[in-house]
Amino acid sequence: MDGELWSVHDFGGNIKWKGYAGVIEKINGTDMVMATFGRPHWNSKGELIAHFACTASKVNGNVTLLQSLGNWNWKAICQS
Repeated sequence: MDGELWSVHDFGGNIKWKGYAGVIEKINGTDMVMATFGRPHWNSKGELIAHFACTASKVNGNVTLLQSLGNWNWKAICQS
């Protein structure tokens, strides 16, 4: 698997989220990179935003790391 592993920490140093900087799907038993994340930055609302690009198409956009019911997940805003 190519790409980066990211971790997000709170001000106390505790890990809030960690994982692959992109989207991986298992296809025919093999992990395939479907999209990669890059250029992470914090917006004025304190949200972590990253650019994403799909590996097999020209679809790209931004993802935001959001917390829901105690779990952190990336939410995409797509552009093509």
